[in-house]
Amino acid sequence: MINKASDYLNASGRIVIKLGSALFFDEANKFNQKWLQSFCQDVLLLKKQNKEIIIVASGAINFGLRKLNKERDDHDLNLLQAAASIGQIELIGAFKSIFDDADIPTAQVLLTSDDCDNRRRHLNSLNTLSKLLSENAIPIINENDTVATEEIKFGDNDRLAAKVAQMISADVLVLFSNIKGLCLIEDGRLNEDKIISEINRIDQDIENLVLAQKTKGSAGGMKTKIDA
Repeated sequence: MINKASDYLNASGRIVIKLGSALFFDEANKFNQKWLQSFCQDVLLLKKQNKEIIIVASGAINFGLRKLNKERDDHDLNLLQAAASIGQIELIGAFKSIFDDADIPTAQVLLTSDDCDNRRRHLNSLNTLSKLLSENAIPIINENDTVATEEIKFGDNDRLAAKVAQMISADVLVLFSNIKGLCLIEDGRLNEDKIISEINRIDQDIENLVLAQKTKGSAGGMKTKIDA
């Protein structure tokens, strides 16, 4: 899984990995335990190479909505916040059960945009993350949806992951998604068999491709990955 980015990871000591919401569930909306188990084993291999790993994980809202047997309604902020408070326990528990078997501490860290931008909160967050890494823990970061308002809400974790990577001076940021990448448009339709493997400059053509591509089950999609 992570092997596809091995060249970048081998040269990096501090790595931020962001996981999109859709990765945690299969097409039947069932929790994809097998996928998470495989991902965490890859993370443990990186830990054995003395890499410092921080995971930014979306998915709390989706976990919570499943518990509540509710459909997602982006206009109902209170429902999303309530679902996040329920689902965050499920999300962290899924990671903890795997990392506990390897005797690796799992840490929950909830942040908002304001925590990253406010100087005092930024430093407090940085100090906490630095200490967690020094104690061989794996921080699992998510947006603090239960207290975030429309003004400070990221809306996705791609930008949050980028801010965290900048905050802790990460060597590399890896954004995981359930889609292959940025697709070309042919005859007015996305061609998922033709992927742009490398982007060195973001111009209007790239922006147009991004706007045409939305990830199902995610608040972000390709647009927020390019923005990040």
